[in-house]
Amino acid sequence: MRINRQITANELFIIAENGDKLGNMSFSEALTLAESEGKDLIEIVPNAKPPVCKIIEFSKFQYQQNKHAKQKKTPIMKEFRFGLNIGDHDLATKLNQMSELLTKGHPLKIVVRFFGREINHKDQGQVLIDKLKKSLPNTTFDDIKEEGRSFIVMVRKNSGKTKNEKTDGI
Repeated sequence: MRINRQITANELFIIAENGDKLGNMSFSEALTLAESEGKDLIEIVPNAKPPVCKIIEFSKFQYQQNKHAKQKKTPIMKEFRFGLNIGDHDLATKLNQMSELLTKGHPLKIVVRFFGREINHKDQGQVLIDKLKKSLPNTTFDDIKEEGRSFIVMVRKNSGKTKNEKTDGI
C-alpha cells in the first residue's frame, strides 16, 4: 500500500473519506487536495486503470482495515464422534448441536468409531451415517473415508445450488 508521494501513477481515480467519488485527477491535484484537508492520499486498488486512491487520515484507514480483518472469521472445523451403540437421546442431542453449527457456517467432521469386534459390522456404521444424512437436510456429505477403526465423513451446509444448476441464469 502506497501513500502520498510513494504513489507513482500520473492519473488517479479519487474517492473522498465519506465514500463520494471525486473522479479522475492528476496526481498533483489529488495530493494538493489531500494536503489542504490535512489528510493523506492512500492507494487502495493499485492494479486498476487508473489506480484508485482515497483521501483519508492514514491512522484512521489502518484502524478500519484492522477492524474489518477482525470481523472476518473463518469457520472452524468441528468434530463429532459416534459409537455404534449410541442411544436415541444422545443422537438427538448431537444432531441438534450439529444443525446449529451448520447454520452458523461451520463445516463438520463426523467420525464413527468401531470398538473391539464392532469392526466386523461396518454395515451398521453405514446405517448410522445414512440416519445422519436423513436427519440433516440441506447438507452435503462427502464420501466416506475409512481410516483405521473408524469411518470419517465431512459435512457442510448446501450453498443453495446443485451441481447441475447453471450459474449464469440461462
